Amino acid sequence: MGNKVFSLHSRPPPSTPGDLAAAVAMDRWTGVLHVPLSRGGPLFRVAASLLLSPAKTLAVPRVNAILFTGDRVRGTGDPAIERLSDAAHLAGVLAAKLPVETNAWVVDAACFAGSFAVYRELVPTVDGAGDPKGYDPTGLPAAAGVANILAHSIGEIQNRFLGFSAKDSAANQHPSESLSSYSPPRTIILGFSKGGVVVNQLVTELSRWASESMKNTVDISRPNPSHLTENLLVPTSNSDVLSSISEFHYVDVGLNCAGAYITEHAVIKRICDYVVHADKNLRFVLHGTPRQWSDPNRTWIRKEKDIMLQVLRDEAQRSERRLVSSEKIQNLFLEFSAKDLAVSQHSSASLSSYSPPRTIILGFSKGGVVVNQLVTELSRWASGSVKNTVHVLRPNPSHLTLNLLVPTSSSDVLSSISEFHYVDVGLNCAGAYITDHAVIKRIWIMLYMLVRTSALSFMVLQGSGLIRTAHGSGMRKT
Repeated sequence: MGNKVFSLHSRPPPSTPGDLAAAVAMDRWTGVLHVPLSRGGPLFRVAASLLLSPAKTLAVPRVNAILFTGDRVRGTGDPAIERLSDAAHLAGVLAAKLPVETNAWVVDAACFAGSFAVYRELVPTVDGAGDPKGYDPTGLPAAAGVANILAHSIGEIQNRFLGFSAKDSAANQHPSESLSSYSPPRTIILGFSKGGVVVNQLVTELSRWASESMKNTVDISRPNPSHLTENLLVPTSNSDVLSSISEFHYVDVGLNCAGAYITEHAVIKRICDYVVHADKNLRFVLHGTPRQWSDPNRTWIRKEKDIMLQVLRDEAQRSERRLVSSEKIQNLFLEFSAKDLAVSQHSSASLSSYSPPRTIILGFSKGGVVVNQLVTELSRWASGSVKNTVHVLRPNPSHLTLNLLVPTSSSDVLSSISEFHYVDVGLNCAGAYITDHAVIKRIWIMLYMLVRTSALSFMVLQGSGLIRTAHGSGMRKT
């Protein structure tokens, strides 16, 4: 696959020859490249949106935010879904959601088993489908892998596009500052869907590393001084990666087996001891949607999430709030590629957390024509809403103070429908049922992207009982 160009701030320029295509857009370099962990190893596809200095060298950020993606979604034919699989697009979204002085990185797995992401180089315990058999911190493979991915990426960008070395950037950025006063960038780790296995591996490695570091009484809150003259832009060793982490974000993670969240109390306890000892703060944020947390076929995901959240809260008390945890429930999957990092709490009594009543539509005999009309309208409306990336699963906020009892607009009606029932329908002409595949496909795409609070059901009843039922969840199970 060739490299792509993506820019938030200007029109994309023509692609340049070779493996690396990039764009300088105002004060950011944005592009996609492929880098190995080691010479001859499999290539990780990395998209980046990085700060530029006035001299057009890479600027030293305050934060490096690194998002690990999940399984592939390809061939849907829907541009909005394809954007979710576009690493460069996600890097731009991530950069836009974070503070200005942040470098955003989006990392795809180096290997795939069909559509399944397999992060074996970072999480050696995964099986052939990328599902973990556990998390083993021995050798700190994920932390070392992250350091190598970032270092190789910086080298590619500096040498092949900008024409500067890392030392050139360091000199341009801090000519008057001593290295002894240098404060390294913080690192925010995010895992989306299957990418959560990398987050879990890093959490496990942080727990092991911190415990051993405290025994050796070294300053675990500072980077290795020998690395400072090499690269000020990114952490360059496994210990530098782990010591720089300030936040872990689980973004709608889920697996087809156990292991989506860390549930071992001892792992979190050692991290709590570390943040107290190092006098630093560490945040865990669990973002989720009903796609994972309310999946009736994978109930262990919610159980694991609840266990981890309770352990984090217990340890937060002991750490005097140096360890911070929160959960954020989202109904919108698409720009939850919003990878929305806001960690706001919502009051159960506030209108912003209001959950509208579901709507069940039934048509008896000729009343089925109304059901068909609503199915057709839902298909058209959902397709248009998805393209516009609006929040189609929530009622119009302006209506909430008017009426909480019933939907009060056409979009509110359509977004609230959870079931269609065809009850002994029939006509003296064609048209008793929807037979246009495209109509149903557009509804499936909406379900896949926007993740409804419950699955959408179509039920056909005839004579004395139910003769067919179909449930459309449209949700990928990883």
